[in-house]
Amino acid sequence: MTISEDKLKIIKYRCQTLGMRELDVVFAKVSDSMSKNSDPVIIEELINLLKEETQYIYSLIFNPIDPIEVEKYKNIYQFIKSI
Repeated sequence: MTISEDKLKIIKYRCQTLGMRELDVVFAKVSDSMSKNSDPVIIEELINLLKEETQYIYSLIFNPIDPIEVEKYKNIYQFIKSI
C-alpha cells in the first residue's frame, strides 16, 4: 500500500508552511520520508499532528513535557526522532 497522492500533497504543503526554521528543517526531512513510508498509522498521526498549532508541534518535537501528549503522537514522534 502506498500513500495517496492527495495525502502526500497535504503533508508536503503543511510541512512547508509551519513557519519556524527548526520545524521547517525537520519537516522537510519528514515530508521526503513520507513518500517512501506506507505505514498508515504514521501517515494519519502526521496528518493529525500537522493540524495542531505550530507552537504545540515545536514543543512536542523539541521539548516534550507531557508524556500523555507524546503518547498521543507516539509513532510519528519516534519516526521523526529516527530520521
